Amino acid sequence: MANSLYDPARQKYLTGEFNWLTDDIRVALVSTDAGDNPYTFSASHEFLDSVHTNAIRSQSGTLENKAVGDGKAQADNITFTAVDGAEAGALVIYVHNADPAAAALIAYLDTGVGLPVLPNGGDIYITWGDYIFQI
Repeated sequence: MANSLYDPARQKYLTGEFNWLTDDIRVALVSTDAGDNPYTFSASHEFLDSVHTNAIRSQSGTLENKAVGDGKAQADNITFTAVDGAEAGALVIYVHNADPAAAALIAYLDTGVGLPVLPNGGDIYITWGDYIFQI
């Protein structure tokens, strides 16, 4: 799989339902490893409850210092703290909501950010580079 935006997210950006700068955007580090309720990307997934809770290795806090430029989403690098479990092969970016059935998915990233990674109980650092994704 390659990095991709979810189709419902594309629609929400086009209709103004999402605002990268003001929404509470977070990231889930997810397992794509067979045998541990792995997450399999589908462009049609809309909400975080599409990702089995056992596949989520860790979740970030709110992304800080978000910015946009030339259609590119940017934010500070993130740290997942004390991560255990099976290999994590992807990041799922979403608009936070206490109810996963209402936490809208934005993007799926599985390349270019140091993935896959095998958690060992330590911290996992994600460095975005020039930008996170581009519309």
